[in-house]
Amino acid sequence: RRGRAVRTLRSRAEGHGDDLDIAARTALSSEGAFGAHDVQQFNDVDAGKAGRILERLADDGLLVVVDDDEGGKHYEFIEEGLPTYLWITAARANLRPGEPKLRARAR
Repeated sequence: RRGRAVRTLRSRAEGHGDDLDIAARTALSSEGAFGAHDVQQFNDVDAGKAGRILERLADDGLLVVVDDDEGGKHYEFIEEGLPTYLWITAARANLRPGEPKLRARAR
């Protein structure tokens, strides 16, 4: 059952490389639910790109909206440990330059 869940997450994550790196960094830095403002604060992206990243990941079921108020939508990953896993995976890929990194698909 756990193996099936991991395969499902991997298939959802395919093609979201840079977006996932950005969202994982934000989730780990904000220590909780995060919104577009947090994405901007912890990454070098503008407001429009921050919003598009979060919406793409939510549309593909990797993030869920946990709060939607006057401050905007705030998201969390569908699995608590996912940001840490993604961060470690990205760091490992950066240490192994011969391994191809998942790239974000154009939308």
